[in-house]
Amino acid sequence: MKSEKPIAIIGAGIAGLTAANFLHRRNVPFVLYEAGVKIAGLAASFKDAEGFSYDFGAHFITNRLAAAIGVSAECSTVKHYGETVLLNGKTYNYPFGLMKIPRMTLGGVKSKIKSLNNGHAPASAAEWFRGRYGAALANEVALPLIEAWSGASAEDLSPAVGESLPGSIGKTLYLKAASRALGRAVAIGYSREMPEKASVYHVYPEKGVSTLCEKLAEGFEDKIKLESPVEAILVENGRAVAIKAKGETQ
Repeated sequence: MKSEKPIAIIGAGIAGLTAANFLHRRNVPFVLYEAGVKIAGLAASFKDAEGFSYDFGAHFITNRLAAAIGVSAECSTVKHYGETVLLNGKTYNYPFGLMKIPRMTLGGVKSKIKSLNNGHAPASAAEWFRGRYGAALANEVALPLIEAWSGASAEDLSPAVGESLPGSIGKTLYLKAASRALGRAVAIGYSREMPEKASVYHVYPEKGVSTLCEKLAEGFEDKIKLESPVEAILVENGRAVAIKAKGETQ
């Protein structure tokens, strides 16, 4: 009888550990490979000589995520989180500050009216953002950010780049107002499968983001192979059949 190979998971960051935790709870065999000397990857936390804690990489944690993982008691509520845009030497809060610029507001209204009578699907990220937010905001704010992030022209990027951004301007304004009224950083744009609402807000683990990784890894530490960078994924007939790590095929 042919024995089934365990599932290989690459990377012991939040995503990899979430997958491993899922399989562990269902008694599905797996091995988790991590190139680093400890788990967490880009979610690692460390302290300097003076005792200050730092996180390697930016991660946004909501109270909903903390509760699902089981670390709510180890987190503090984030009172404020804001985004600003530097435009022509002046900073503007997002989104209320940008709404004070007439061409931005008018452009957004025009694009909404135009979209009501336009059944044409956008062919690029540039077209998507202009149709969603208006030409002024898209050309002066959104598209330069997208191009700096991707290293490619927005005209060459798929509209899926914009489609992955949830919510609407109206929903953003509502959640921003709720954040001010409640005195906590309501999460805006960080939900995918579950709905955004005023009761979902940012929290921060008191010992750093690695707290989440340590909790996720509980119970299957022996299934994690540290200092084991995956060098190759072997494929046969369109299916992954093995991996090569530390010079060995497994």
